[in-house]
Amino acid sequence: MNGQDYFLNKINSEPSSFKSLPQILKEDHSFIIKAVEMNEKVLDYISTEIKDDENFILNLIKMKLCYFNYASDRLKDSKDLIISIARIQGDILQYASERLKDDKEVVTKTMASKGLSLKFASNRIKDDDNFLIQECAKKGYVIQCASERIQNNEKIAEIAVKNSWRCFSKLPEKLQNNYKFLLAIYKENHLTALLFPQKIRKEINRQNMLQFLEKAALKSDLDDGLLINKNKTKKIKI
Repeated sequence: MNGQDYFLNKINSEPSSFKSLPQILKEDHSFIIKAVEMNEKVLDYISTEIKDDENFILNLIKMKLCYFNYASDRLKDSKDLIISIARIQGDILQYASERLKDDKEVVTKTMASKGLSLKFASNRIKDDDNFLIQECAKKGYVIQCASERIQNNEKIAEIAVKNSWRCFSKLPEKLQNNYKFLLAIYKENHLTALLFPQKIRKEINRQNMLQFLEKAALKSDLDDGLLINKNKTKKIKI
């Protein structure tokens, strides 16, 4: 057993022993990587200098992306570094700084690798109409990570379903039972009917689906109009 093996075995059973290692080992990137492979808790004891070393961190996250959480604040806020990692690991956004989570270019790059990384973006971006219209046109399923307001937006939801009809199942119940919305997406792709609420699929079959939705949508419009007129009448009486 050589010297390194002795210390590695010691670290494996007692990660905090890393603090008492010879300085040369505490600065040895390859040794630290081996130590992490044996016991990842050793990361709690590495120096701030090591955590701020870009090459070390890049090698470290080859084992587990979550290890990027140990990177320095400077690296977490490095736009070039985050975008570079995002090319193969879109989930890196969850470990980026708050500033970068609110950067549309960074979020777009991470979504190109993994669409659902949108869930790690800032609330401002997840509620941005123009941004979501653009992204849902490329990957419809990302709408499930958008804000509640965006998910209930008929126009954006229609764009999302047009790109990926299966994402209909991820939409809010209110939209899934909106006849005007159902009619619009059914005209785009009849397959969406396979995901319609059971109560609707029970009442009708594929042959009269379009006719049924057109009547239901018209009735919905008429009901809305009567409700509006009724409310106006009430206000006049008052």
